[in-house]
Amino acid sequence: MYIKGLLIMVVFLQTAASEEEPGDVFYELVCEDEDMHLKCPKGYTIEILFAMFGKKNYKICYQPGIQIENCEAKNASIIAQNKCNLRQQCYLSADTDLFGDPCGEDTHKYLDVAYRCLKNNNIVSFTICEHERFTIECPLANRIKIVNAFYGRKNGITCTNHNTGHDSLKCDSKTALEIVASNCDHSKKCSVTVNNELFGDPCIPETFKYFELDYLCIEGIRNISCEHETMSLSCERGYINILDAFFGKKENTRTYCSIWSEKVSNCEAWKTLDIMKYKCDFKRNCQVEADVRVFGDRCPETNKYLDVTYECVDAPTYSAIACEYDQLQISCPDGQFLWIVDALFGREHPTICYKPPRAVVNNVCRANIGFDVVESRFLFSVIYY
Repeated sequence: MYIKGLLIMVVFLQTAASEEEPGDVFYELVCEDEDMHLKCPKGYTIEILFAMFGKKNYKICYQPGIQIENCEAKNASIIAQNKCNLRQQCYLSADTDLFGDPCGEDTHKYLDVAYRCLKNNNIVSFTICEHERFTIECPLANRIKIVNAFYGRKNGITCTNHNTGHDSLKCDSKTALEIVASNCDHSKKCSVTVNNELFGDPCIPETFKYFELDYLCIEGIRNISCEHETMSLSCERGYINILDAFFGKKENTRTYCSIWSEKVSNCEAWKTLDIMKYKCDFKRNCQVEADVRVFGDRCPETNKYLDVTYECVDAPTYSAIACEYDQLQISCPDGQFLWIVDALFGREHPTICYKPPRAVVNNVCRANIGFDVVESRFLFSVIYY
């Protein structure tokens, strides 16, 4: 059995670093178990060009003992890109929890990253005072991407109407970016109240703080299929991530898939987004019937449509192989879960699991239900035998 499992990794770390200037390529290197902080000026975003976690040169981050050379995590660049691209600042931890262990625990590894700062004229910025609430919203088929967030105080001018006389002029929450990103990223609309309950209090007591936010509206891919049609989604590079989904009929879109004699309704099927994410997330290709047998029928006698917005995202994938009659174990660290991308039971290569004198009669054969069987047993598991 040949199984490819997708690990969803979410790791947040905080350190401090100096701000880089835009234009050139910048290089950062830290030893294993150290933290790396990448940062661009306001109005610029990070683009990861290269990332390597492992050991290419035994002299770098040298420690006495057995050292394996020429080993590296194969998904380091994708992991770094997913965490840092389109952010103004980003934290990376050089540890095996984030990148896996390509060399073994006896080898002291390092993280080597190359990146640049790109000017982005589409960034939207605003400032509000403590205790206020903000709402941000992107146009149809666009989704929010948080670039940077600041909560604290760095001058004596902003939000001075509530000055208490106990202000610290240099204090900020180290978790503001990750908190807002976890609440707003990939959403069409997001509302957050700015206060110490959410971010903690990074300043001396009674300091009145303010909040600065930079964000982008990222365009997704939108597909519309009329009822009884088949919708096809695909990603040439990366995997499908469903952002929004609707099945039914809206009054303001009554011209979609309409016929002259139908009864027009304002109706929406329940859990359309959940159904689409279950069927298509983390796949390269996906086909779904725009049919009431899949989504239910909230408005009979109305010709409905399926409206889906999605994006193609890079994601690190891992593989495991077990020969026939052997036992396969795949697992994830705490806080992560398995998502099956593909599974094969059969044979596609003559040398894998070749055991003479047993003859290999057919080198290309595949069970039709292999993926369904594996997905039903492994989906959302942390460990399975």
